[in-house]
Amino acid sequence: METFKRRSDRLMNNNPTREVTLKRENIEKKISPFVKYEGKIVYLTNLCEIAEAADTLRQWVEGQQVPVPLSFDMEWPFSFKTGPGKTSVVQMCLELNCCYVFQLTNLRKLPAALVALLKHPRVRLHGVNIKNDLQKLARDFPEMELDDLKQRCIDLGTWCNEINETGNRWSLDRLCNYLIGLVIYRELENRTRIKKEKENQFIQNNGSAAFKAVKALGKNFLTE
Repeated sequence: METFKRRSDRLMNNNPTREVTLKRENIEKKISPFVKYEGKIVYLTNLCEIAEAADTLRQWVEGQQVPVPLSFDMEWPFSFKTGPGKTSVVQMCLELNCCYVFQLTNLRKLPAALVALLKHPRVRLHGVNIKNDLQKLARDFPEMELDDLKQRCIDLGTWCNEINETGNRWSLDRLCNYLIGLVIYRELENRTRIKKEKENQFIQNNGSAAFKAVKALGKNFLTE
């Protein structure tokens, strides 16, 4: 893993901005293997199935004695004519060996059990730009009232900058490349040209990549 100089060292440099810029370029140019998820995929599409799975996860969280990290990511369609569409997919991991993919396309409202899981006081949601994701989820599904939920979220990009004393603007792909030496399969990003099977692979990789990133950053927040 590439290491960054401490802030005090950077301030002594004659051109610290150039140094950080060059390091950013090195991160982007780094050639790394792809994230490949090999765990269990639980793919659910109807309200009852999603509710049952979410309630099972909530009960598991209840049995834990410490705050529980939950990696969280969302997908939605986008049109240059009409803008962003309604949230269509939510993916989450409570453990690296199992990724839950909830298809929300045909749901008029979120299952109460899913809302309860996301808002559980012991759950710590983490992801890249996660607060913006939650705001969109709340706009698309008004029953998802945010309350103080955003205060219990961990943005992986912000957290990485705090720990490494960097000032980068991270995507999940670049963050994983920096932290764990892996990249998300870029070919799958153009989902107008790929088959459904590969689209699902991209979604699953996002969920597992976020979980791997938080493991790389450490578990300090679990004891806070």
